[in-house]
Parts: sequence; structure tokens; C-alpha cells
Amino acid sequence: MKPCPPLYDIASLPAPEVEELFYFHAPLLADLLEDLERETARSRAQHHLLIGGEGAGKSTLLARLRGALLDTYARRGNKRNKHKAKGGHPLFPIYLSPTALTLGRLSQLWLRVGGALPIDFHPPGGTEQEENEEQLLRELPARILEACSEAGLRPVLLLEDFDLFLGRVARQERSLRALLLQPGAPILVASASRAGSQDYQAAFFDHFKTHYLPAPNVQQARGLLLHFAEVLERPRLAKSPGLSEGRCAALQVFTGGNPRSLTRLWKLYAQGRPTRIEEDLAYLLDEETPVHGALLDSLSEQARVVLVSMAAHWSPIALGTLAKACSLPKGSVSSQLDRLRKAGLVHLRSLPGTRRKGYEIAHRRLALWLLAQDSTTDGRTRLFALARFLESFLPAQQSWADPGGTPMLRGALPRELGRLATLLSEKNWGQAAEELPPLLTQLPDLPGRSLGAWLALFRAGLAAGFGGELLDLVENSREAAALFPWVEALRARLHQNPSLLLALPHELRPSAQWLYEALEQPKEES
Repeated sequence: MKPCPPLYDIASLPAPEVEELFYFHAPLLADLLEDLERETARSRAQHHLLIGGEGAGKSTLLARLRGALLDTYARRGNKRNKHKAKGGHPLFPIYLSPTALTLGRLSQLWLRVGGALPIDFHPPGGTEQEENEEQLLRELPARILEACSEAGLRPVLLLEDFDLFLGRVARQERSLRALLLQPGAPILVASASRAGSQDYQAAFFDHFKTHYLPAPNVQQARGLLLHFAEVLERPRLAKSPGLSEGRCAALQVFTGGNPRSLTRLWKLYAQGRPTRIEEDLAYLLDEETPVHGALLDSLSEQARVVLVSMAAHWSPIALGTLAKACSLPKGSVSSQLDRLRKAGLVHLRSLPGTRRKGYEIAHRRLALWLLAQDSTTDGRTRLFALARFLESFLPAQQSWADPGGTPMLRGALPRELGRLATLLSEKNWGQAAEELPPLLTQLPDLPGRSLGAWLALFRAGLAAGFGGELLDLVENSREAAALFPWVEALRARLHQNPSLLLALPHELRPSAQWLYEALEQPKEES
């Protein structure tokens, strides 16, 4: 068996291993290579900017691009030949890690570029003196371009965290832009955060081709885990509960298919111990404790109270409601919210059904982490119960959709649910209310074939005027936490007000909206 892939420093792996692990963004890799192939020795470079969230696969894509370019360079160029290579100017990749980009001066970047070239490069003297920066910026790039031209190669700079680097050399941005616009200048392929502070529409980026890294869908996310099972020689894990369609679909709701989160999951599954979905989600959130814990430590006590109270609410919250939850004056909470908004941790959002604005934690994974940390509220219970619900509901939902994607709301009802639906249709609430509670314990883990039966039963109750009674029964059942989406869908259907669902948490809203639509009476039954 091969070791698990690294979470962060994938560029340290040999190129063949990176190629073996590479799974997402293959079409984008092909597009980048095609664009780079069009560059000539003296062309004005088409630079590229890869934008994606944390853990979206930017580093893996750059590492894989480096390997592909090195393969091409080895075929077309000759590292020992210091004269022009046959077949034109081959592209030579130079990878610069985030550690290397803790540089404070632009000249330090060019020194590292010169040192990474596969040729003899002699920088001018005085390179460590900051007062020589202006002279170095005139001499260094010119020497690099001249040396590359003589050697018959053109460097491709692969830069991670480009937004952070630009922030460090902001005063020298004009010099960097001037060099990148020169004919024959190094070609830049850089990655940056989607949530970075840079304005990617600014003039500096006019000559950049921007690529947004898409989040993988459920099939692609599960495909990565199955790919790991194959290439890392653990075929038995392909049939483990963690790689089931329901588990992958449910965890996708909480992680968005983030490749780094999927790699973390793989490390858990590779231990060979069967897990429940609640354990998987708790593990993923616990792995983020160093980052989120350090963030909380950097905030004031009141700011921490505000964030924790917002997370416990689990949906957009009005200022007055938040102040009561924090047991703080509205003025104090308002000033903390202003600071948190400026820090990018909180944003405003319309409160459904009103003209007022509410507040919400901007980063969902931070909100979920805070929710999971607090065992004194029912938020943690609801979070893990929702994960359990989604693991069974999402495959059932998929199985009840025809090839065109239209939910099929009719089907053979199980005998018990069919009899209860008949009782409700006959307006016999008393007997139905006695027999329904034991069956509700089966609803959170429903198999696909019973989804339609439950929908038909609830539709019969709504049509008979027992919507309020059904809502009370489900909401106060022992399984209420795991039936959260059913509760909210029934509430919205009872009031004929789908806008109530807009206030639900992101992770809950899609399933509740689907159930709301599914509870509508078919025309032939209404």
C-alpha cells in the first residue's frame, strides 16, 4: 500500500506521484498547456490567474503543470546545452512556494528565478542591500531575459498565493507589471484566493486570463475517493460505508466537495475503521481547529461571544435578537459586528419576509466548526442529526426522480403507511395519531422505496386539514432533530409560504425546499 497524499505540500512529491494523484481540473490543465504552447520566443505573454477557495486544488494543479512542462522541456530542450535548443524556445517551469513568497522586495523574487534556471546565472553584486533595490530591478530582469534567450528557453513562473505576494510588494507593482508586459518576459501562472483582497478587475490584471476553479459535484468528489482507493492500492475501501453514494452526497453538503477535505476523509478511511457519518463530520471539523482556534484567539472576548451566538442561531439573525442571545447591549454588539464585517468574517443578508437586514457568518466552515464546538446548545445535535438524515434522504430523493429529473410522487405504499393515509383521508385523526409516532422512528433512515409513501401520507394529512397536528407530532417526536427538514417543509406547506424556507441554514434549505415541493397535492388528488 502507498502512503496517503499530503494535505498541503503536494509540490514536494516527485512529478510521477503528482500525476498519479491528480484527478480534478484535467480540462483546465489541458487548456493551460494549449495556451502555453502558443507562446513564441518573443511573444508578449498571456499570463494566467487561477482563482479558487482554500483547498480547491490550486497547488495540485500548479504541481501537475510543472511536471507536464518539465516532461516537454526534457523532450525538446537539452539541459546541458547552453545554446539555443532545437525546436525553438522550450518552456521551463519555476515553482515558487508560499514560503519563498514571504519576500518583501521584488528583487528577491528575480534572484530566486535566476537561481532556479537550468543555466549558469550570475546576479550583480549588492543583492542583499535594500538601498540597491532600484538598480537591481533594472539589472536583474534584464540579465535573466538575456541569459534565457542565449540558452534557448523561456521561464514559466508558477506562483502560489499571488494575492498575498502582491500585497507585500504593492509599492513595486508598477515595476512588476512593466516587466511582465515586455516581449519575451517570463510567463506567469499564478494562484490566488477567491476571497482575497485583490481587485481582479484592476488594470494590473488586464493581461491575465482568469480561470475560476469549479467545485466538484458529488460524482466527482466520490470519484476522487475511488481514485485514491485504486492508485494507493486499497481496493477494499472502495466498498466501505464512507465511499457510499449517500455518505459522499451528504458530506458534500457540508464541505462543498473541497478536495482538501476529501483528502482528509481519505486519511480517516485509510485507517480501516468503519465510521458513522457523524464521526466523519466531527473529524473534518476538528481538523480545522488549529486555523479557527487561532482566529478566535485573535479576537476580543465580546467579538468571540458575538460569533459563537451567531453560529448557534445557524441562520441570519437580526441585531436585536443577537444582542439578546449575547446578553450584551445593542450598541456593543453593533460595534463588534462592524469590526467583524471589516475583517470579512460577517456579512449582511436580507431577513426573509422583511425589509430588514440580518447578520451571518461569512465562512460556512467557520460557522459549522463553531456549532460543533458548543455542546451546550441543540445546534450541535441538529448538525449531526442533519448529516444522518441527508445520508439516507439524498439517495432516496435521487431514486424517486425519473430520467428527466421530475420527482415521481406516486408509488406502492407500505401497508402501515397506506392504512394511515387512508385513516387521514377519512378524517380519523385519533387513531392515526396513536399509530404514527412509532413509525416516525423509521423516517430518518428511510430507504428509497419508502420516500414516496411518506410523502403520500403527509399529503393526505394536509389535504384532510390535519397539517397543524402532523407538524406538532413530528416536531415533538423523539426523532425531531433528525426530522428537521421535514418539520420546516411541513411548516411552510401548512402556511402556504415557501419564503419561510429562505431563512434556513444553507445545509438544510435544499432538502427542505425539495420536500416542500414534493408535498404539493398532485392535480388528480387536489
